[in-house]
Amino acid sequence: ADMNYIDPTIPATGALMVEFYLANKDELVLTQKAAEALYTAIVTDTGRFQYRGVNGEVLRAAAVLVDTGIDIEEIYSKLYLKDFSVFVLQSFVYKKMKQTPNGVVYIHFTQKIMEQFGVSIEDASSLVNALSQIKGSLIWVAFIDYPDGSTRVRIRSRFVPINDIATGYRGGGHLMAAGATIYNVKEKKKLLEELDLRLKEFKLANPEKQ
Repeated sequence: ADMNYIDPTIPATGALMVEFYLANKDELVLTQKAAEALYTAIVTDTGRFQYRGVNGEVLRAAAVLVDTGIDIEEIYSKLYLKDFSVFVLQSFVYKKMKQTPNGVVYIHFTQKIMEQFGVSIEDASSLVNALSQIKGSLIWVAFIDYPDGSTRVRIRSRFVPINDIATGYRGGGHLMAAGATIYNVKEKKKLLEELDLRLKEFKLANPEKQ
């Protein structure tokens, strides 16, 4: 690229782009379509403004976008309203989810499962946060099999940095929201062991954050 624009204090790429726009308003135009895309990016990157790291700067960036007249209700509807089949799969998630010794919760969506429930890979991926509300389980993971033989991994956490672990498995991302790619059961086992150890160490150092 001709330019790298980096601000490690901002937890959402959309907010970083708004910051760039505000610094160059004389040369740039913020269309409503762009505002919708940037607001969507901020909402998803911050877990609807719930994740650690959300600060006044992020909220001010969101306010700039809202002031353009975007339809927030429509954006949230597109993001979070699900087909009936996805809710049926979600009930399956609660029945079949597993937990490591120190509390990493995970689910594995095989091609067969997705075909059985009639859902897409994207639908299955979106259910990673269905695992987020279990007390003491500060890391949650969804494994999604792809037709090419790879398994994409969606890793999310509360308080616990996990992106460095994802980097070791052909991935990366934000501090507490990252992705990875694995190719066999051995890699899956090793990844879960690393995440479990990370959670164990975090709990020992931060007993108040359970």
